[in-house]
Amino acid sequence: DLSIADRARAAAGDLAAARAQLQHTALQRGLQVEQTAYAMREASARLAQAQQLFAAYDVAVRAQAKRYQVGEASLIEVLRAQDNLQSARYAIIDAALAYDTTRVALKFLVYGSAALER
Repeated sequence: DLSIADRARAAAGDLAAARAQLQHTALQRGLQVEQTAYAMREASARLAQAQQLFAAYDVAVRAQAKRYQVGEASLIEVLRAQDNLQSARYAIIDAALAYDTTRVALKFLVYGSAALER
């Protein structure tokens, strides 16, 4: 049988371990929030870049089509421009998906499961 003092020391040790675990968990959660926020900012930048590329490729497609109509460009050049435009469209979709996914993950990390119901 343990004395009251021994039980008190054991309880204090358990409390200290629980506090250390809680602190570790809080630090891990903070790190996850920072990493997710960084990923969201990165996805946002990729989305903006993809949108700019799309606008530039859209202009290029129109220019190549006009050049083709007057015989200054080949059909291959028009098709390459259209392919670049399609690739930019896919990049927009990919970046938007990454942004939305990280935004939801960040809301979950900060607000918990209640954030998913909003």
